[in-house]
Amino acid sequence: LKPVLKRLLKSQHFFDDLNIGAQIKSPAETVIGMLKHLKYPDRWARNIMSTLGLELFNPPNVAGWKGYRSWISTKTLPTTIYYIKEIINNNTNTELADWALSIEASGDVHILTERFVELFLARPVSEERFKKFKNTFLGGAPDYEWYEIIKNKEQAGQRVRGFLFEIIKAPEYFLF
Repeated sequence: LKPVLKRLLKSQHFFDDLNIGAQIKSPAETVIGMLKHLKYPDRWARNIMSTLGLELFNPPNVAGWKGYRSWISTKTLPTTIYYIKEIINNNTNTELADWALSIEASGDVHILTERFVELFLARPVSEERFKKFKNTFLGGAPDYEWYEIIKNKEQAGQRVRGFLFEIIKAPEYFLF
């Protein structure tokens, strides 16, 4: 087994860009991924995952949950988005602003947008989509206004909330 793993992990195929963002996250991975950054009661999070069909440490059988495309359906995707929005809305604007401001170079809206896109999306986005995400932070204002926007934590938190709502609608958000 060791030679096989060694060869696999050293192969160019293993590091090919086409293999990045090719796996669908489970609802649990999606929820926990957001919970790593935002405040939300642990008991409620477990209830969310159970509602989404993933009671942690209690798989349906020894094979576990089905996974892959079964995570994305007309029922599971809107329900997952609903609960992710609930997690986001559980945080005040001040908490969201403080979280965003804790990210290095958050005073530069371009860098902050880059960091958030890298943090939440599995694949790079087009320049057009990047501008759309950055504009969500700016609310139509020019880049240099960001310095004034972040001084008002209530306003900055609203912008972060809007940005997160845009991110969770992106298909790449649900991929590894």
